[in-house]
Amino acid sequence: MSKERLEEISKNATGIMNMDSGTVDSIDLSIIDFTWLFQFAKEQSERVQKLETDYVILGVEQEEEIMSELESLRQQIKRYREAIEKAKNAMCLVVGGEGSATKVAHDILRKALEGEE
Repeated sequence: MSKERLEEISKNATGIMNMDSGTVDSIDLSIIDFTWLFQFAKEQSERVQKLETDYVILGVEQEEEIMSELESLRQQIKRYREAIEKAKNAMCLVVGGEGSATKVAHDILRKALEGEE
């Protein structure tokens, strides 16, 4: 509807051309067309402002999600490093007993991968 209305107003408008500069000095519009154009411009301005605000809010939310994911990954890396260190130590210390060093190391690494401490 807006596109058709703008085209209609464009056809109905008459202007006075400045021959020296090649610009339009004035345009005659009906009060109805002027009012509609003014309201349309105002609505579009408000719409742009809302979209800009939404864009900023989404950016902040995405940044917070990214930072949260980053912290989660840091914790996961820390767990993996600790598990690898425990597994290395277990492989050196366990000789015989209740299980082999490989089994103990496997259990430590499995727990780390599952998110257990």
